[in-house]
Amino acid sequence: MKKTLAFLLSACMLILCLTAVGCGKGGNGGSSTDTAASTGKDTADGENTAAATDAATDVETDGQTAAPETDATTDAPETDAATESTAPAEPDFPAFDKTKAWDGKNGCLDWYENGDYHGYEIKDAYDLYGLSCLVRAAGENRDLYLDPNNMIILDTDGDGDLSDEAGYDEKHRVHGDNMGSCELILKNDIDLNGQIWLPIGISGYFEGHFSGNGYTVSNFTVNGTTAANMVDGQRTSFYGFFGYVANGAVVEELTVEKATFVVDSLDGKNSYLYLGPFGATMGAVTITNCNAYDITYNIVKLGDPDTLFGYVVSRADSGSTLISGCKVYNFKLEGTTDKFTGSPSTDRWIGHDISAGKARVENCENLSVDPR
Repeated sequence: MKKTLAFLLSACMLILCLTAVGCGKGGNGGSSTDTAASTGKDTADGENTAAATDAATDVETDGQTAAPETDATTDAPETDAATESTAPAEPDFPAFDKTKAWDGKNGCLDWYENGDYHGYEIKDAYDLYGLSCLVRAAGENRDLYLDPNNMIILDTDGDGDLSDEAGYDEKHRVHGDNMGSCELILKNDIDLNGQIWLPIGISGYFEGHFSGNGYTVSNFTVNGTTAANMVDGQRTSFYGFFGYVANGAVVEELTVEKATFVVDSLDGKNSYLYLGPFGATMGAVTITNCNAYDITYNIVKLGDPDTLFGYVVSRADSGSTLISGCKVYNFKLEGTTDKFTGSPSTDRWIGHDISAGKARVENCENLSVDPR
């Protein structure tokens, strides 16, 4: 019995010793380091082993878990510099400042290049002048060249060559357009800053649908130079906001005011002078609910052979022309006004009606009191 008890005690002591050795291997780094120091085994190999152990584990000496390393290349999302840039397509051509008062020269066709022909939006004087230049280019069968911001490139040195102008790019061009089947919608009142205006329909015909949308175009001048043009081989001048309006064109809900027309036959170089704020009409044309306020025609020299004057249009050549619901106020003729040739229509709404069926004039008024 005593032998048995002694055997059991020996076995228990052996198990306890083995257990103590196992806990020492599985303990934390601090316990291992203390054991090594007590046995005097602080060798270079031991230091390398400790360093390797520290690097391989994420355990600090206070027992707290260390934060994982951060990959700097994955912390922040990549930035696409191209999508954040607000610079124009070409850094040498910053966007034109269209908030400046119109200078009488620059025109913009961004509305045309990026718009919808079912409703091109005309927002300012630069857009409006771009329209006039586009129609003239159609009559002259030529292109307009545009800079990267769709501003019309000007021949600033007058040499007839655009290739030496800033912003020139022969691939960025647009052919003239008389705007047939297109609708243009005025989006604001437009002040032309007292500048010389090029009538819409010079050297060609305006054939679109112009909706004034109840807005007003004001404060401009037309002189003998901007009015003069050639249409179908005939030298003619059109003194109006519009020049020649033709072939199904519609002009509606537009007011033109504070306009001065300096009428000059340019020493007999022009055969006819057409005086009418909304131009001369050819074919089926409709002009409705359009007004002309504070209009002055200063006649320097009459045309040879004819000068035609009308409150709305200067001439109509088709019975399908309709002028309806138009009003005029403070319409003045100054200078050489002793005679006008041609055969003015009743009350001068149309300067000269040469149509067989006679154009129609309905519900128009020459006001004696300012309606504004």
